[in-house]
Amino acid sequence: MTNRLDRRWLLKQGGRLAPLIGLGALAAPAAASAGTATPPQRFTLVGSWSVEITFPANPAVPAVRGLFAFTSDKLLVCTNVRVRDLGTGTWKEVSNTGISYTFHHFMYDEQGTWVGTMHVVQNGHLTSANTWTASGSGTSFDTSGNETGTIRSATTGIRF
Repeated sequence: MTNRLDRRWLLKQGGRLAPLIGLGALAAPAAASAGTATPPQRFTLVGSWSVEITFPANPAVPAVRGLFAFTSDKLLVCTNVRVRDLGTGTWKEVSNTGISYTFHHFMYDEQGTWVGTMHVVQNGHLTSANTWTASGSGTSFDTSGNETGTIRSATTGIRF
């Protein structure tokens, strides 16, 4: 003799088991949270940011406003009102909230003549889902690739 499961029998049995299955589903989240700590919240740098760049070691240098865009492919595209061209680079997460990025951009004088490049390296932290801070340095190079100076900077980003 074979046991044959038909649809009507399954529906009847399902109706009897549903309350027990529901109780199990309600108890599972409570059991999971009872003995475990909440994992730290993760934020992402991916997106568009309004930034303010300051120069703490030289307060006479005025702060600079700019725009940064971090892509999910770990690319960085940026600009600021002083440089007025696009910088490109890369970024990475270095911890749950830690970030690191580097980029290059061209530098021009007041007449629009290319005078060299700037290589910026900064490390920082996502402070919330919509803010981050970083600090580091920018090293300038002339058109022949000779280093001409280094300046320390700090950047604050606000998502928009």
